Amino acid sequence: MRVASKPLLALVALSGLAALMAGCGDFFVDDTPANQAKFAFVANNGSNNVTAYTVGNNAALATAPGSPFGAATAPNAVDADAGGRFVYVANNVGGLSAFTINRNDGSLGAITGSPFNPGTGYLGLAVDPAGRYVFALTTAGNLEAYTINNSTGVITINGSAIAIASTIANGVVEDPSGNFVFVATGAAGVVPLKIGSTGTLTAGSVQPPAPCTAANRVAITPSAHFAYITDGTNVCIFSINTATGALTAVSGGSGGSPVATGGTTPTGLAADATGHFLYVTNAGTSTVTAFNIGSDGRLSTIAGSPFPAGSTPLDVNSDPSGQFLYVVNNGAASVEMYTINTSTGVLTDRGPTGAGTSPVAIVTTP
Repeated sequence: MRVASKPLLALVALSGLAALMAGCGDFFVDDTPANQAKFAFVANNGSNNVTAYTVGNNAALATAPGSPFGAATAPNAVDADAGGRFVYVANNVGGLSAFTINRNDGSLGAITGSPFNPGTGYLGLAVDPAGRYVFALTTAGNLEAYTINNSTGVITINGSAIAIASTIANGVVEDPSGNFVFVATGAAGVVPLKIGSTGTLTAGSVQPPAPCTAANRVAITPSAHFAYITDGTNVCIFSINTATGALTAVSGGSGGSPVATGGTTPTGLAADATGHFLYVTNAGTSTVTAFNIGSDGRLSTIAGSPFPAGSTPLDVNSDPSGQFLYVVNNGAASVEMYTINTSTGVLTDRGPTGAGTSPVAIVTTP
């Protein structure tokens, strides 16, 4: 998720013209938010590539010229810098693929030296919101830090890899403040890591997943005050110490951990750009559950939830405007698009767009 904000300027001089055109329907109306995503990228695990899209009015996706673009073997994750310049892909075999984004049409170009560290397999990665670093989780359970060349997108290893766990789920995120990285380590829980001034990492104490049974995926709110995990059955909530990154379970009472989604096999999860809503994919029942996020991080189910998705929804992404949601349907080889009611969090399904074989992850960028 990328968060951006751009003020809308009132064009008072055009108000009369707008009134004349009001009866002409949507033909003259562009209600696209100023900070809506411009591009979207999907990692296709089964076809070893990345589908690139341009984002049109009302979040509609159109395949970019030349798409899909080849990665290495079985890409597991994709992320981009907040400036929309570079895309990075974690491949299960063959290292980290890196691309530049053509700002005119969304097409991708391989960065010199890509794929990086081709002898290593990766489960996940997180790109620093400020575009300084890439943090990559290896299949051997190590977390690597890379520095991004701001001009070229080339990445360079930064310090020594940190051993996190022997078996890790596909879950690594950086909090939007750029201070911490959080790694989901399955049954062990979540490991917070402090980002130093030069991008090196220092691991904190692991937070057990209880009352959930595991931390398979993790998501952080835009305020960096709360973390949410899925364990394949429920969602659990943790408050974040903004000074240390330490996590404390928010349990018991109304909306406290564990929280049922009303579906089976909850997998991917993401907060919207405003931090008011949390969306969780239910891979087993092909639905998306929507929650309100309380001031204390507790969750309450939104009316009408869970909402239908395509077959086996895995990943979910809220675009920077907070008005649209994208869900990767692994079984249907598609991306489902939704409009978010910004007052209620209710989703309106706008239909699917095709992706590659077995898509697993999506990122949107301005």
